Order: sequence, then C-alpha cells, then structure tokens
Amino acid sequence: MANSPKNRVMRLEFVPDIDGCRLCHATTRQREFWPERYLGIGQSLRRCGHCACLYLAPDLTPASLEDFYAHHYRQLFLTEIIGTDPEMFFKQRFESRIAEQRLHIVAPLLPPTGRLFDLGCGFGSFLHAASQARPDVTLHASEYDSAQRGILCEDANVQWITHFQAFPLAGYFDVVVAFHVLEHLPRPTAFAHWAAKVLKPGGHLVVEVPNAAGGWHTRKFVHPAHLSYFTTHTLRRTLQSAGLEIISCGEHPLGAAFTGTLLVIAQLPLKGAEPQPISPADPQEIAAIDRHIESVRWTQTDALKTHIKRAMAKIFGLENTGAFQRWIEYRRLKRYWNP
Repeated sequence: MANSPKNRVMRLEFVPDIDGCRLCHATTRQREFWPERYLGIGQSLRRCGHCACLYLAPDLTPASLEDFYAHHYRQLFLTEIIGTDPEMFFKQRFESRIAEQRLHIVAPLLPPTGRLFDLGCGFGSFLHAASQARPDVTLHASEYDSAQRGILCEDANVQWITHFQAFPLAGYFDVVVAFHVLEHLPRPTAFAHWAAKVLKPGGHLVVEVPNAAGGWHTRKFVHPAHLSYFTTHTLRRTLQSAGLEIISCGEHPLGAAFTGTLLVIAQLPLKGAEPQPISPADPQEIAAIDRHIESVRWTQTDALKTHIKRAMAKIFGLENTGAFQRWIEYRRLKRYWNP
C-alpha cells in the first residue's frame, strides 16, 4: 500500500509472482534490478534473460490495475489533470500540433475510404486531426478513461470500442495506431497478435513507446503506470512474434516533442501473419541493457524533487502543481514549435 499526493490510501493487490517475463513468459534467467521508487508499492524492475524485455513485477491484479487507472493515475501524474482551464491545458501540451505531426506519418498509409483504429486515444486529438484531414476515413477507437475520452474529437464520427480484444472482425482495419499505450498493457504481445488479426493484408501498425535505451537519468522513469520498457530490439521482437514485418523502427524522426520516443511502423504481409515465438536476445544485447540499468541511480536530488513535488501538491493543490509542471514543459517545447 502507498499514499497518493491526496493521502488517499491505495489498496493494490498482486497476482502470485511466478517470475515470468511479460513478453515471452520465460521463467529462467530473469534478473531483478531495483525496486520501483516513484510510488513504492512493492514492484521491481526486471530483465528477461531470453528476450531481454524490461518489465515491472509482480503484476497487479486486473481489479487493482483498473482501480489504479480509474482513481489514482491522474492524481500521481499531475500534468494529466485538466483542471478548470481546458483550453490552456491543451495549448500547453501542444495536443493539436503533435496530432498533426503524427498524421503526417499515418496519412500516407491510409487508402481512400480506409478504416483506422486508435488504441488508447486519450483526449482524441489525433482522431480530430484525422477527421479534418481525411473525412473519407472511418474512425474507431478505444480509451479506458471513458469520462474524458474524445474531448477533442466531439465533432468527429468515432465508433467506440470498449476493449480492443472485444472487436470481432478479422481483416477489417487498414491502419492501427497506438501512441504511448503499449507500455501500459499487461500483455503487449496479445495486442500485437490482435493487430495482426484485425489488419487487412498489407495494412499497417504504427506504435510509439518510450525508449528504455535512451537518456534515463533517474529511477523516476520507472513507475507502476508503465508495465513494460522497450528498446528498439525488444519492440521489434514483440511485433515480429505476431507475424508482422517491420518497415522501420528507431528513434522518433519528428524532433524535440518526441525526444526519448521510439517509433515503429509494421505491416501485415499480403499472405497473412505467421506467428512465432519471441526470438532470443544475444548475450551482447543483454549485457548492454544490464550496464545501462545498473548506471541509473536513485540520488539525493531525485529524493529532494519528490519531496518538493509532494509539498507543493499539499500546499498549492494538485491542479496548480500540475499546471506549474506543465508550464515548465511548455516553455521547453515552445522553443521547438515556435523558434
């Protein structure tokens, strides 16, 4: 159990810890590094000795994970709180500009009168951009936060799906997108296999995730909201295991707003998917990951920043503290968008 900034006690429960990899389910040669410090509920960062996946374990029960996202997520990550000024909130996050940049990548993959699915669409900025630029495209989406989903795409005709695995039609979508969602899923490989099922032959999957091999300078990057931590290699292997072909995979090409983000574009072969077990990582890759993770420390500065954030939240309130953090990030990104 742990206290949120609101001092609300979270009663989170774990499933039995079988020490199995989140991606490939291997139970041998798993390595445990250090405990998660952002929230400190008893999870630790681990590395699979077979596929080199980095993941948090043990897993929360489905009910606890649902409760975490429903009642605690936005209270722990304060920049996600909309507050009383939604217009300023979305302006500072550059929601529309980022959506337009993403659409530059996705639009060429969409045929006329195509069908698109947006997994975890958030506030719906990408759906809005797509509906404005490509009114011929049929839009489907899912978003766990049903209270705030689609705020920015209320004028778009979106068909909502409660859970992606409940969608029954195979070979239906031309494009599936998942922007910063895969790291939140308990079973990323299940989504990859689902995408391979619902895509048309020749259809595309576009995924963004944080880059675990990037500039981690603090253990605060590891927290209960992110269950998996991908490198270029582990992201490739995850999608390839579902029978998808990798068109491109690497650092995001669109600049400062996407720093620390991996972008992968995968395609379903015309002959269909041929799933296969996740291939093993070579020893050099595993050694490089271990060195990288071992170099990340929990410093006095990290502890001080954590205490300051909690003190500010207590004194000035969650919304005001989140607005201040968002303003700092806005100033950084503003130099990129408006040089």
